[in-house]
Amino acid sequence: MFIFSVIVLDGASSFGSICIQLAHHWGAKVLTTSSSEDEKHYLQVLEAELAQIIELNQKNASLKSVAMLETGNLGVDIIVDQGISQYPQVVFVIS
Repeated sequence: MFIFSVIVLDGASSFGSICIQLAHHWGAKVLTTSSSEDEKHYLQVLEAELAQIIELNQKNASLKSVAMLETGNLGVDIIVDQGISQYPQVVFVIS
């Protein structure tokens, strides 16, 4: 039985992978997100049933609805996000 649930945003990143493994080791039900087929494949081969993958590239995928479904409408206890943008909107030009 799981003690708590965690959602790790961008689980295929190095930070996300470490968080998934630690949360799983501590007995959490782990949900994570992927935004491409490459990320999904990486997460699937990370370890069998380490985390439930939520594909954000699907048009009908809602992070909230999938998280509620997977936790029996309880929601997650912890949300882990790096808090940084990997693809900044601003481009700096050095001249």
